Amino acid sequence: SGGTLLAAADAEIEMNNTLFTSKTNSFEANGIKFSLKGATEGETVYIDIASDTETTAGRVKEFVSAYNTLLEKLNDLYNANSAKGYEPLTSEQKEAMTEEEVELWETKIKGSLLRRDETLGKLKDAMRTALASSVMIGGKRYSLATLGIETSSDYTEYGKLHIRGDEDDSAYADKKDKLGAMLEENPNLVSDILSGVTSKLYETLNDKMR
Repeated sequence: SGGTLLAAADAEIEMNNTLFTSKTNSFEANGIKFSLKGATEGETVYIDIASDTETTAGRVKEFVSAYNTLLEKLNDLYNANSAKGYEPLTSEQKEAMTEEEVELWETKIKGSLLRRDETLGKLKDAMRTALASSVMIGGKRYSLATLGIETSSDYTEYGKLHIRGDEDDSAYADKKDKLGAMLEENPNLVSDILSGVTSKLYETLNDKMR
């Protein structure tokens, strides 16, 4: 009694002289998601959009750091010192040694199990190849080097990545920050480059695991 029945209607939003409609209070335009909190009929609302380049650059650094940690571990296993002359101990030999001596002996053997292992060698080489590859975007080829992410000329690093202008990397801190500049200029291109290259890495790892 006393109630009024209202027919359901889509929300209408006018933005930049263009009318958008949505069945909910959320809609997407130009790749940006909007969540409407209230009606502002007759009132002009100004919205400033800016890329959070610092957070994005931080995530790229996290990826590079994680990759370098993994690569270092694989290289340590592959380039481990030889355990030549260290045969598995017999029960009699163990009884004649202290627990610490036995542990050191067995650690020496275990640490060299993957030395020059062919499968491991192919895996780490495939990873490096994937991240050194290029992707075609808009008729042009791009790679991690385009973003200032490159390997060191120091061969003892065995392919570790560095980011130009990374303040936490003493050897590269004074170099031009190409990643930051590109994030400011064209963040979508940066995203496409990273997605393309890391997808190749993902496919490579899946293939090697099989």
